[in-house]
Amino acid sequence: MKKALLTLAGSTVLAMSAQAEQFWADNSFSLLYGDDYKMVPAGESTRATVMTLEHVSGHSWGGMFFFIDRINSGKGAYDETYGEVSPTISLAKFDGFVKGINAAFTYEFSTSKNETAPFTFDTFSQDNYLAGVGVDLAIPGMNYFSATI
Repeated sequence: MKKALLTLAGSTVLAMSAQAEQFWADNSFSLLYGDDYKMVPAGESTRATVMTLEHVSGHSWGGMFFFIDRINSGKGAYDETYGEVSPTISLAKFDGFVKGINAAFTYEFSTSKNETAPFTFDTFSQDNYLAGVGVDLAIPGMNYFSATI
């Protein structure tokens, strides 16, 4: 059921974006490497490489934000992938203090591997689905303000 809903939501967003105007977009990639990363659940400080890919864009149908983090501590001690995909779909637009009403969705996913000693291996995986409603507000002095529940 979850896969069917996710496929339906993804297909809807792709179909809308195929016929939609993109107003703006930004992408970011960062790579961090260093010592003394506090690894949870291992609870110990270690050397790690953290890679992050982010995307945000505004379209005539709403907007899209996603990011993926990949943490690799080396030697297989602790590895994690975490990401979020968050489309926002515009339901109505107004002229006034309330500029619009939106439907908001988020899919969170995570997998991790913790190998703290020889022959000790622990994996964790999760998928979370969130849905809400939001409003875009015209606040003096601000170019953009949105509140979502």
